[in-house]
Amino acid sequence: MIKNARLALLVTHVFWQFDPDTRDVLEYTKDLQHWTPAVAPYKLEGPDYKVPIATTSDRKFFRVNRWWGFPLIESSIWTNEIPAGTPAPDAPVELGVKFQAAADGFISGIRFHKDFQNTGPHVGNLWDNAGNLLATCTFENETVGWQEMRFATPIPITQGLYYVASYHCLNGFYSFDANYFLAPYYNLPLAAGHSVYSYGAASSFPDQTSHAFNNYWVDVIYYPR
Repeated sequence: MIKNARLALLVTHVFWQFDPDTRDVLEYTKDLQHWTPAVAPYKLEGPDYKVPIATTSDRKFFRVNRWWGFPLIESSIWTNEIPAGTPAPDAPVELGVKFQAAADGFISGIRFHKDFQNTGPHVGNLWDNAGNLLATCTFENETVGWQEMRFATPIPITQGLYYVASYHCLNGFYSFDANYFLAPYYNLPLAAGHSVYSYGAASSFPDQTSHAFNNYWVDVIYYPR
């Protein structure tokens, strides 16, 4: 979803090639992978670019701290993946994922994948790593598959710090894949480290990690500052 026409730096190492006369962006390299913009050329506006920091025989690279004229697009850890595991019946339980972002930004809501047996109500929560509740929302108009609900106000988060996104499953049969997090999952600018959970009739900070490799398919809606 396009929010507005401003975009902040999404990852730490981004190098843009642009024409120094017209400032038309031609292409960029990110994390040693070559990326071509979906729409080109883009324009860099104003003085928010830096002097060259590296050169090769055919291009110049610049580190860009801010730029204008790009759509600011929301992102999540997962898109519309379908869990492969059998829904787990134990309940009531708070199911969560520990995650971080590569740039300062905002969390505007919570997502989770819902099996048809996973009846509500469901409450989504965002916590800092110390267990402080930052925002909560109650899911409405649920169907089967991916659900999402927005907070009343987007919550600012800080680059590199861990947060926990969770939802409370009152009646069990939550989506579940075993041994998913044998390594962290990256979908820049977001990264998921492992899952967490806690049992209880009401929402509580999910701090149990004995099944950290499992994926409970909890997600966030994020956009950069």
